[in-house]
Amino acid sequence: MKTLWLVRHAKSSWKDASLDDVDRPLNARGKRDAPAMGARLADAGCKPAVVVTSPARRARATAKRIARALPGDRGDAVVDTRLYDGGVEGVLAVVRSLPDEADAALTVGHMPSLASAGYSLVGEALGDGALPTCAVLELILDVERWRDVDHGAVVSATLRVPKSDRPLVWPPPSEE
Repeated sequence: MKTLWLVRHAKSSWKDASLDDVDRPLNARGKRDAPAMGARLADAGCKPAVVVTSPARRARATAKRIARALPGDRGDAVVDTRLYDGGVEGVLAVVRSLPDEADAALTVGHMPSLASAGYSLVGEALGDGALPTCAVLELILDVERWRDVDHGAVVSATLRVPKSDRPLVWPPPSEE
C-alpha cells in the first residue's frame, strides 16, 4: 500500500501584475492556510517520506510551510517542472516515478492538472471535482510500486479543504 497526498498550492498574490505566473508569492491567507493545513495533516497521521513540488514560488512556499508542520525529516522538497506545466500526464508521471522505498509521498501543484489527475485515479465523484487553494486530496493506493498507480488502484480517498474541519471521504462510511 502507498499513500499519496495531492496538494493544491495555497492562495497566491496577484498584487504585482508584472510578475510572471511562476514567480507569484503566497498572499496573507495562503501564508496562514498552509501551516494550518500542515497541522491538520500531522494530526491525521501524514508522514510523507518525500515531498515533490512544482517550481512555482507559491507551490514551493506551500510545500515548505506544510512540511514544517509534519513529523519526521524528509529533507528538502524535490522540484519537478511536470507539476507546473505537465498537465494530467505530467502529474501522473511524477507519481509513477516516485521511489518505491517511499511508502508515502506529498506533491504540491496546480489546478486543473492536479485535481484532474487525482479524480481520474479515484474514478468516483468526490466533491465537485475541483481543489480549492490549499486543499489536500489523500489517496490510499493498493500498489507495491509507484509505477503501477492507475485508475482502480485507489482504495480510499479523503479530501480536506481549509474552510472545513470535516473531510470528505470516499467511499462513504457505511451506515450500519
